[in-house]
Amino acid sequence: MSVTTIKIAPRDLGKFEERFPGEMKSLQRRVMHDFGNQAKNMLGVKSIDVDYKGRFRTGWRFKTTPNGKKLVIWNKEPHAYWVEHGRAPGKWPPKDVITEWCIFRFGETKKTPAQVFLVRRKIGRRGVDGRPVLTDLDTEIFLTDNLMRQLNRLWDKAAKKALFGQHSRSKGLKSGLPLFRAKGHKA
Repeated sequence: MSVTTIKIAPRDLGKFEERFPGEMKSLQRRVMHDFGNQAKNMLGVKSIDVDYKGRFRTGWRFKTTPNGKKLVIWNKEPHAYWVEHGRAPGKWPPKDVITEWCIFRFGETKKTPAQVFLVRRKIGRRGVDGRPVLTDLDTEIFLTDNLMRQLNRLWDKAAKKALFGQHSRSKGLKSGLPLFRAKGHKA
């Protein structure tokens, strides 16, 4: 394990303490916003085969809190919950949604009402398995690792900017080595 050591003169510590929180806050907001865009794009690619019209794939949204500490990712489509978690047997799905799907899948014919009835009955009797996209373990691991990597870069960048200013280059710091590590995270 390689460690970077920085020596700070006591007279410079006050300046560092004043500048670091501001640098950290603005960089963290930007990192969370960039990460939200990356996550939205990745989830869109991962959900290509889930939706019949592409609305689920393009329905991913994200929001960051004003302080940049929290990122919320969701899908705006009304059927997103059932895509992720499935539907248990016992209750029939809404008629209008299934009618729309049947018309898209089979075309509109005289048999459409019968097809809608049969599809609704089958879903009501058997249920539907979920096709997790956001709650998939691989997705969670990828998103968590990627976010931790970006936050390590953020800490490094914020500390350099607060210590050495906007355009100064320090020969004492090796780029790519995080100054701070999140608890329990191995780089």
